[in-house]
Amino acid sequence: MPLNMASISNTTICPKKSIENGVRGLKLAMLGNYEDAINAFVDALYYDCDIRHYLNLCNCFIHQKEFKLAKDYAKEALSILKQSNSPMTSKYKFLTQFIMGQANYGLKNYKEAEVEFSKAFVLFPTSRQVANYLRCVKIQQILDFGFSYKDAVKALKNYPNTEEAIKFLYKSNPNSKTKELEEEFSHSDCDDWVFDSDEDENFLDF
Repeated sequence: MPLNMASISNTTICPKKSIENGVRGLKLAMLGNYEDAINAFVDALYYDCDIRHYLNLCNCFIHQKEFKLAKDYAKEALSILKQSNSPMTSKYKFLTQFIMGQANYGLKNYKEAEVEFSKAFVLFPTSRQVANYLRCVKIQQILDFGFSYKDAVKALKNYPNTEEAIKFLYKSNPNSKTKELEEEFSHSDCDDWVFDSDEDENFLDF
C-alpha cells in the first residue's frame, strides 16, 4: 500500500534500516516484482526520506502504469529537492522531471509532458532518450489536432515549437481533419518509446 505522504513527517530516522529496505526494493524491482518493491521502498521511507527511495518508488509506479501515483510522488520529490544542497541534486532533479514527463504522458497530458521533458532536457541536453520523448509528445499533440504523422514530422522540422508547428499546419492544410495515422506510426509506438526497457537504468542504487 503506498505511503501516505502526510505520515512522512513522522518518519523514524534510521539510515541503516532505510538502506536495507531500499536495497531489497531495488533487487525486487530489477526482477520485475514491482508490487513487493513498492512495499520495500515504502518501508525504506518510514526510516529515512532519502530522495532515491522516492524516485525508485516512482519508477515502480511507472512500470505498474500507476501514473497518477508516480506524478504525486515525483511532485513530493521535487519539493524535497528544492531544499537540498546535495551535489547530486541536479541529477535527481533531472530524473524527477523525467518521471513527471512519463507520468503525464501516461495520463495523456501531452502538453504537460512536453513541459516536464523540456525541463529535464535543459538539465541534461545530451540525453537522446529525453530528446526522443520530447519529439514523441510533440507529435502526439499534433496528431490529436487531426494531422498525419507525415505532417507532424514535416512541421516540426521547420517549427520545433509545437504551437507554431500546429499553426503552420492549419495554414497550409486548412481542410485536414483526418484522425487516421500512417502505418509507420501509431500511439502504441510512442508507448514503446516512452515506456521501454531503458527506464530500468533510472533506478538508483545504494
